[in-house]
Amino acid sequence: MHRKIAGIAGACTFVLALSFAAFAAAQAPANATGKWQLSMQGPRGAMNRTMTVKQDDAGKLTGTIEANFGGRQFTQQLTGSVTGDKVEFTVTFTMRNGGTRSQKYTGTISGDSMKGTVDFMGNPLDWTATRQK
Repeated sequence: MHRKIAGIAGACTFVLALSFAAFAAAQAPANATGKWQLSMQGPRGAMNRTMTVKQDDAGKLTGTIEANFGGRQFTQQLTGSVTGDKVEFTVTFTMRNGGTRSQKYTGTISGDSMKGTVDFMGNPLDWTATRQK
């Protein structure tokens, strides 16, 4: 009888340990650090950007997005976070009139690719990003 109870207790302990390990792995943020090629199709055609991201151990993101508009190079700041495989970041840029505007990107990250949506002047646009090697 004691062997049977000990066997059941051992099996329960093993299953519980596996459950905790799976939960911990699911909660660890994906890695977004690196240089990315960000692309989306806007109202006036394809838009491509270079995004450089740093991620801390808690999943906080900081970085820049570089864009070229009409032959002029712009660098925009980004901040955000990664939780599990979910990524979100906000890009803030200065308008010609001196005001600022922000765009919030949301999506998922898997290995060397990201995809999601962004509110682009009131229009939701799909975006993708590929990590540069």
